[in-house]
Amino acid sequence: MAATLTRATGRTITYRPETAEEAYASRAVYDAPAWQVEAWVSTYLAIATGELEGVSGDVPALTGHPATSLEELLARRSMGAGE
Repeated sequence: MAATLTRATGRTITYRPETAEEAYASRAVYDAPAWQVEAWVSTYLAIATGELEGVSGDVPALTGHPATSLEELLARRSMGAGE
């Protein structure tokens, strides 16, 4: 993810692993509702354990179009940024 964002933005994006406790603490500064903090942290933990790495055929099956990768999406957005 960090490498993809770095390529797409031209800015250096780094990944720093956090424990669950560190993740809760780092997000607490936003004063978000507890349910939102829980969603952020649970998503972070799912990414950290590789749960979101799988790719299914669901998007093309449901839409009739190929899925767009994050890298493709970011490239489209950066091309449109100068318009």
